[in-house]
Amino acid sequence: MTASHTLIAVIDTDIWFLQMMVEVLEDAGYKALSLYEDDLVVEILQHYKPRLAIIDISIVEPDRGWNLLTALRQAPDTATMPILVTSTLSSLLEQNMPYLRSQGWSTLIKPFDINTLIEKIGHFVPPTSGIDTLSWASANTVCTE
Repeated sequence: MTASHTLIAVIDTDIWFLQMMVEVLEDAGYKALSLYEDDLVVEILQHYKPRLAIIDISIVEPDRGWNLLTALRQAPDTATMPILVTSTLSSLLEQNMPYLRSQGWSTLIKPFDINTLIEKIGHFVPPTSGIDTLSWASANTVCTE
């Protein structure tokens, strides 16, 4: 699959959350690339070049999430990619808000309202009408360790 202007990547360790996000994004007119957090995330995002990455910062352990964000900023192909940082740990996001904002990252505390999610996504990339199901299916990939 080639890069798509409507492709959004979701990185998390919760398979059920990833499946739900794929459905939500499809219903909103986006294509989704769902990735189970592992060591290949940066390379996969460099290959598919999504317009937005939604990343749970508290994946597995907080340091791993921060390391992923740092790696994405250091890689030339993902350095300017917009990122929406999520977490169920509201205190983690709140304590690090100055740094997150300085990087240009938006935040969203889990659980979140779907309409709020779609509104935040719309600030980065508007949806398109009509989903190409063949392209969509090839982009809907869950990578496991």
